[in-house]
Amino acid sequence: MKKYLERSASPPRRLTDAQRIHSKIPKFLEDLQRREETTLQLEEAIGNTCPEQIRFLCESLGQTDLNPNISLQYYYLLGEKSNEECWEFEIQGKFPTKFRNVQKAAQLIYNLYTCRGLTNLLVTQTITPNALARMYDEDFNLLLHEARTQKFQENAELIYLYDTFAGAQEQEWEYVGI
Repeated sequence: MKKYLERSASPPRRLTDAQRIHSKIPKFLEDLQRREETTLQLEEAIGNTCPEQIRFLCESLGQTDLNPNISLQYYYLLGEKSNEECWEFEIQGKFPTKFRNVQKAAQLIYNLYTCRGLTNLLVTQTITPNALARMYDEDFNLLLHEARTQKFQENAELIYLYDTFAGAQEQEWEYVGI
């Protein structure tokens, strides 16, 4: 009987990439909620023409020792150029087997951080291009919603501070007779 139970016990099912990434969504949401000031600046795509800049970004992404945050920035810059004619040709030339993942990650990172803001891109700690390219669409939509919510809240706070400052300044003018 014991041998039968050992044989009938099925091995644990391996999780897919999307399932593993799904379990990290709370960490990704925390990343999008991060509000740190930074003196870091966005990397630049070096080159005089769009094809040169895309080649530079692709070559940079091909480096094995690339800092994860710098990698995220290069993907963002690559996504920024996604409307250029040469975009697909240049990426496919550099990443023939990974073309779809590179293309998808670049577009998702660009969309996410266009909503959230570049400051957040510079201080992110857990979101990676690979995770974005392989996650469920519903998970990405949740991140995009959070990015929009955080940006809206930041803008609302800025408007409140501006209105408060403007109101205080107006009261001061009235007090001094201006």
